[in-house]
Amino acid sequence: MSVAGRDLNAILSMRFLEDFVAYCRDFTGTPDIFLKWSALFGLSAIAGYKHVHRRGNWDVRPHLWILLLGNSSSYKSTGLGTIRRLLHIVSPGILASQEYSHEALIEDVAENHHRVFIYDEAESYFKMLAQKYNAPMRSSMMQLYNNVPLRRQIKGPKGQGQTFTIDYSYVCWGGASTPVQIAAQLNGTTDMLSGMIPRFLIVPYFGPETSVEDPPPDDPDKKHKLIQQLSDLAVCGEREYVYTPAALQIKHDWVARFNKREAQSENLLAAFYRKMRDEHVHKVAMLSAFERGSTDMDIVDIENAIELLWPIEKEWPNLIERITEKEWDRETKRVMEYLKSKAGKEISRTDILRAVRGVKAQKLTAILDGLFQDNQITTRKETEGDRPTTFLKWVAV
Repeated sequence: MSVAGRDLNAILSMRFLEDFVAYCRDFTGTPDIFLKWSALFGLSAIAGYKHVHRRGNWDVRPHLWILLLGNSSSYKSTGLGTIRRLLHIVSPGILASQEYSHEALIEDVAENHHRVFIYDEAESYFKMLAQKYNAPMRSSMMQLYNNVPLRRQIKGPKGQGQTFTIDYSYVCWGGASTPVQIAAQLNGTTDMLSGMIPRFLIVPYFGPETSVEDPPPDDPDKKHKLIQQLSDLAVCGEREYVYTPAALQIKHDWVARFNKREAQSENLLAAFYRKMRDEHVHKVAMLSAFERGSTDMDIVDIENAIELLWPIEKEWPNLIERITEKEWDRETKRVMEYLKSKAGKEISRTDILRAVRGVKAQKLTAILDGLFQDNQITTRKETEGDRPTTFLKWVAV
């Protein structure tokens, strides 16, 4: 999808985003979509509470919760890891710890209202939330996300009891995971329909993957430029962002089309649609204007937001299917996709085990037996010496 028939790369004017993608491409095979959203997360992390777009009595701040979702070993966390290293140079004080108790979280955010969480494996964060002693943390994190005043009794630094009140906060969150891990963490809860999960802007990618076998050293000039860009943005003053009339019209037109797509979507997606329409599109447009050094969210900013959000939206049905399908169906589908990619060729059972990682030999036997009974594959056995080998061929249309 494009705006007014224009290509995504042709309209993006976000210098930091473009420079970050170019920098990372030199030494990583990370998909561009993960790099772009890692760059946006960096802009979000550095912006802070002082940036606002006012909507009625509800202020939209540009803090993002981003979850990069893809297959195992798809370099999901590479972009986030690079952003973390840049932030550690530019503004190390905003980086939060990886592990908290509920009490420690409240005490930390009370003293440091601007906090940035980054998890290479998002599963560890959700496991932390699942601990019994952290039962209130989920609710507290949602309050911090919504900038709802949060008042809690904790032990305090002297252990004598103390009340902390957080009446404003700016909490960003970035992490990477796989559909299997997220499905395991949901574990039948209602978080897909409401609650915490829809607050995450889930960025899915399950397309072709590449790797850089012998990556060169990173370019110090490109790195220095990124550091300078973030440093300059970090010191800008308080800003209130407003749409220009032309940008507002484009946004209205987009919302009308978006609402039609929402009406035709699955119920499981409803909460995600609401967050994208009511929050995320404004946040991304703000970050585009922020990067340009303007408080006017102009045509280019709303176009940037629409173009960047579209690849996420169009993957949502596939995303929901991957998260909610059962493990058996998921592994059967992976085996079938590999067999189809080798259609017309004979491959060995060993080839499948090597290519479709995570599927155990015993389960693969059962999957292949089922495909054979359904006339989707043919099998042929061959013996070399004393070792029999089974060859398979995908034959279904």
